[in-house]
Amino acid sequence: MAKRFIDTQKYHKPFIRSLPGAYKLLWDFILCECDHAGIWIVDFEIARIYLGSDMIIDKDEALRLFNADEKRIVEIDSGKKWFISSFIDFQYGKLNIENRAHNSVIHQLEKYNLKINKPLRSPLQGAKDKDKDKDKDKDKDMNKDIFDLARKFYPGTKRGLDTEFKNFIKHSDWKICMPLLYPAIEKQKKFRNKLFSESKFIPEWKHFKTWINQRCWEDELNEINYQKVSNNRGIPMTQKEMIEKQKMRQHLGF
Repeated sequence: MAKRFIDTQKYHKPFIRSLPGAYKLLWDFILCECDHAGIWIVDFEIARIYLGSDMIIDKDEALRLFNADEKRIVEIDSGKKWFISSFIDFQYGKLNIENRAHNSVIHQLEKYNLKINKPLRSPLQGAKDKDKDKDKDKDKDMNKDIFDLARKFYPGTKRGLDTEFKNFIKHSDWKICMPLLYPAIEKQKKFRNKLFSESKFIPEWKHFKTWINQRCWEDELNEINYQKVSNNRGIPMTQKEMIEKQKMRQHLGF
C-alpha cells in the first residue's frame, strides 16, 4: 500500500470548498488512485462504484470544475489518462535524476512529454531543511555562548562578540579549539600571577583579536621570555613600588 503526503489545509482552500460534495470525493479518489507520477487511468465506471451510487459524477463536468481557475488536470494519451499537474511538486519537490526513487517518475513524465515548471520542495524535505537550519542555529548560538565566556574572561582589549567570533571562526579547526580558549586564558592568568609574586617581568595582554589570530591558546608558558622587574635605578622594586606599577597596567587582568 503506497503512502503519500496530504495537505491537511486543503479544505480551507477556495478550490476544494467550491466543489460539490461528489466532486470533492472524486478529487480525493483520483489523488489516491493515480500512479507514482500523478497519472490516473480515467475510469468513471470504477470511480462511481467506489464513491457510491448516490455520488453523481460526470467526466466533462469534473474537468470543468477541476480546471475552472487553473489547469489542474492535463489530458494525455488521447484523454485516456489524466495527469495531476501539482502532484510532482507536492509529493517530490524538484526531481533529481541521481535519485533512484525519482528515475521511474522522470521516465513516466518523459513518456508523455510532460514538463514540470518551477518545481517546489516537498513538505517533508522542507520540514527536514527547517529542522537542519534550526539545529545549525542552535549549534551556532551554543558555540557563541562558549566563545563569549572566553572573550569576557580575557583581560585584554577586545571588541564585540559578533566581531570577535567572526574572526575566530576563520580558523578551520575552530570547533576543536573552542573548548581550549577559556582554560588557556585561565592558565595564562595564573602564570602571570606567579610572575608577579616573583617580581618577574609581565608583558601586557595582547589585543584579543591578536591573541586569537596568533593562536595564543597554544602557547607553552614555560617558554615565555621574562626578566626581573626593576625600577629606573636598576634596583629590584619594593612591594609597594610593584603594587603601584601594577595599578598602571590596566590590561593585566589581575
